[in-house]
Amino acid sequence: MEKSVCALGFFDGVHEAHIQILTECVTYARAHGLKSIALTFERSPAEYFGKKIKYLTSLSCKMELMLSLGIDEVVVLPCNEETLSLSPEAFIDSILMEKLNAKALFCGFNYTFGKNAKGNTVVLTALCKERNIDVTVMPCMTDAGVTVSSTEIRLALSKGEIEHANNLLTRPFEVRGRVSAGKHLGRQLGFPTANIYPENIPDLPYGVYATKTVIGKEEYISVTNVGINPTVEDNSLRVETYISGFEGDIYDEEIKVRFYKFLRPEKKFASVEELKKQIATDTVNSINYFKKLH
Repeated sequence: MEKSVCALGFFDGVHEAHIQILTECVTYARAHGLKSIALTFERSPAEYFGKKIKYLTSLSCKMELMLSLGIDEVVVLPCNEETLSLSPEAFIDSILMEKLNAKALFCGFNYTFGKNAKGNTVVLTALCKERNIDVTVMPCMTDAGVTVSSTEIRLALSKGEIEHANNLLTRPFEVRGRVSAGKHLGRQLGFPTANIYPENIPDLPYGVYATKTVIGKEEYISVTNVGINPTVEDNSLRVETYISGFEGDIYDEEIKVRFYKFLRPEKKFASVEELKKQIATDTVNSINYFKKLH
C-alpha cells in the first residue's frame, strides 16, 4: 500500500484554519513523495450521539473543496458504533496504519479521536512517536482577534454578518440545491425566481441578501430571500433567488447561491404590488453592492 500523510479532522466549512492544515499536509506529502489524504467522517460524531448539527458544507461540497487544495484522496469514515468505539490505540493501528499506511499526520490543536473522544493531540503525539509516525499539530488560528472556527462562522451567519463569515471561510458562504417549482408568483410579478428548499443549513436571519448564483459554469448577480415569504403565506423555509439578467428554465437543476451581504429583514407587504416594487429595489441594491466591490 502506498505510504501516505494524513490530514485529520471533520473539516466542516473547510475554513481558513482547515485550509492551513490541508495545505501543510499537501506540501509535506509532495516534499516526501507521499500520497496526501484527508481523513474525515460522513457526518459529525456529535450528531450520532444526538446533537443537532447544521452543517456549513455538505459532504460532497467538503470533498470538492479539499480536493481543490491538492489533496490526493478524501477518505470518509462511517459514523457508526464500530468506528466510534475504537480506542485511540486501535484507531491509529487499524485505520491510520493498516488502512492508510500513514507516515505523518497533520491536525488542529483541538483534534480528538477514539472512543468517547479520549484521544487528543497529546495522546496522538505520544502514541505516534512509539509507532514512528510524525505528527504536526497546528496552533489555534485567529483572524482580527477572533478564533477561526466552524462555531464562530455559524454565529456570524446567524447574526447576518455575512462578510465576517466569508472572511473566515476565505470564500462566500453558499447554499446548494435543486430548483423546485414554486407558485410562479415571481414570474407573474416580472421577477421569475429559483426556489431551493434546503433541509439542513446554518441559521440565517430571514430576509434579503446580495448574492451571486452559479448555473453550470456561469455566475450571475442575484438577490435572494431566505425565509417563509409571509406576503403569500408560504410557511416553508426556502431560499428564493431572482437571478438578474438570466432567462431560462432551470427547474430540477442544481444551482449554487453564494451569499455576500444581508440587505434587509423579511417583512410582510400590504399588497403584491408593493412586494413587486420592493423586489425591484432589492435587485438594484444588490447590483450596486457588487459594483462597489470593483
